[in-house]
Amino acid sequence: IVLSLLLSACGETEVEVKSAKFSVTYLDVGEGDCALIKFPDNKIALIDTGVNTDENYHKIVDAMSSLNIDSIQWLILTHPDLEHIGCATRLIENVHINSVYIPDVRDKMLFSSIKEIEDCAKLKEIPCVISA
Repeated sequence: IVLSLLLSACGETEVEVKSAKFSVTYLDVGEGDCALIKFPDNKIALIDTGVNTDENYHKIVDAMSSLNIDSIQWLILTHPDLEHIGCATRLIENVHINSVYIPDVRDKMLFSSIKEIEDCAKLKEIPCVISA
């Protein structure tokens, strides 16, 4: 796991780490981050989504397909920079997601992006948790 974190920090394009307990797949989404975590009970967390481009969206969806993932239990957005949340709305619209965790944002310029994600989740009746 430590090796996977070091490799992802060094800009590896895609790294997959497996253990008896869980697996982590880091996806190259440009400047941003994106990690798929598969837990022992087959629940999935997606942490961040990268910038909203067709390429990044398809990288995430294709990785899910190759890992036999058809739904995400937790979409976790760490902070409101577009290179971390860009594909979130598109994923919410097109992938089965059980819950979305968004950061508490007070900056008005950043708030609109997070509000758009929150509104999209509400339209799909997906619980949205605001975390500090």
